Amino acid sequence: KVKMSKMEDNSEYIEILKAVLAVGEAMKGTQVPDERYLDIERLIGKSIRHALSVFYLSRGTKVTELGADFLDTGSINVIGRAAFESFLLFHHVFVEPEDQDEKDFRYWAWKLNGELKRYECLKLWSAEDRPELEQIATVVEELRQKLCCNRCFQQKTPKQQKQILTSTKRGFWPSPRSMVASSGINEDWYEVFYKVLNDYVHSGSLSASQVQELREDFSNPMLTLLKIAMAFMVKYYVQLFPKAETALAENSKRIIDFWFGFGSQSFVRFLQEKYRVS
Repeated sequence: KVKMSKMEDNSEYIEILKAVLAVGEAMKGTQVPDERYLDIERLIGKSIRHALSVFYLSRGTKVTELGADFLDTGSINVIGRAAFESFLLFHHVFVEPEDQDEKDFRYWAWKLNGELKRYECLKLWSAEDRPELEQIATVVEELRQKLCCNRCFQQKTPKQQKQILTSTKRGFWPSPRSMVASSGINEDWYEVFYKVLNDYVHSGSLSASQVQELREDFSNPMLTLLKIAMAFMVKYYVQLFPKAETALAENSKRIIDFWFGFGSQSFVRFLQEKYRVS
């Protein structure tokens, strides 16, 4: 039986999640030029649901019928990684691109990849003449045509172009390390946490072992990582939609600013200073 440890600061975690919800609510009813703005909201929604699930699981899992009462570190890490990757994708597709061609390229490539997966999955268990398959095929062709006319796509090698247009894999995306670095989060967070999270997701040896609790003030590292990711998400969201910043209370801004700054710093250097580690 694993003993539950309290979160580093429940109130700050909740305050950041409230801030994510608040900026989204502030944009309700706003006219948007195309569907990509709706996809931003869907991606934000995905992130917040994962973050809420991590918070719920951090309180412990109880199954009275079996007498089970434990902290499900594995599920926390797997769901937490999904939340963190949602932030990285949000930044890569919607925030980082500086010109319209790059914005269009990343968005259309992301959408096409999803539609190709949907088509292949539906095709496995559906009749060939199902209307859904025809609809997806039409969307796929439209996205391919848009990409073929895009300057950024045209600058790719023939091999890369083929992969983008036909593959269900996302090999054309930057590495997670590159996406972390370009997001503004210090790469130490990738080194310290992301590699471990990958081990949990892909059933490495760490996922099957009894993980010892960390020092008391970092007893739940996933919640620390998600405070950073959600704070960055709020910062970038209001950068895209300045109107949304009016929905943030002063206390929320203070907390978000702190975790935004904390995530920008070297985690290793922070530990060295805090614990005088050489």
